[in-house]
Amino acid sequence: MQYVYPCDMTGNEWDGDGVTAIFPDINGAITGGFTFREALINAEACLVVALAACVKQQEELPVPSPYQKGQELLTVQPVIAAQLDLYTAMREQNITLPQLAERLGISEPDAAPLLSLDYRTPIGKVIEAMRAVGCELAVAAAEPVTQIPDADREISSLDELMGSLPDLTGNLSTEEFIRMIRDDNAPE
Repeated sequence: MQYVYPCDMTGNEWDGDGVTAIFPDINGAITGGFTFREALINAEACLVVALAACVKQQEELPVPSPYQKGQELLTVQPVIAAQLDLYTAMREQNITLPQLAERLGISEPDAAPLLSLDYRTPIGKVIEAMRAVGCELAVAAAEPVTQIPDADREISSLDELMGSLPDLTGNLSTEEFIRMIRDDNAPE
């Protein structure tokens, strides 16, 4: 499964109330920040904590809904995605943690970090565990959700940028446009 979840970001950093981030697919997954960037960073952490809670409570992982215009798409780090795939495979096959430990020839306390999303489990250990439950880790590159036309072309002014993005900018407010080209895209 791809762990790419839509996130609704509301509010703005200019009115002093900050920005709220809500994951509509994950019950109780809500956070925020004083700035858009801070809210986005907190949302990435919130996503991991919410998914870790599902694992800890032995619940089915929520399936991401389709992206809707205006949402941010957030994903987990590759090692965490592999741990979530391991958890899902174990759930589907009714394999318990003690059974996984037995298959790996390790103790249950040594196997527990394989499913602990807040523990820095080496990817090699997760791959070994996935094989023990009959799975392989597959990694694939995907196209970005939004591609800017002529992304390789240098833009010399805001007017030129707005003119080159008519399909993406439409009738966006200044705040929405600024969010679209936020600091992440600034040259270093």
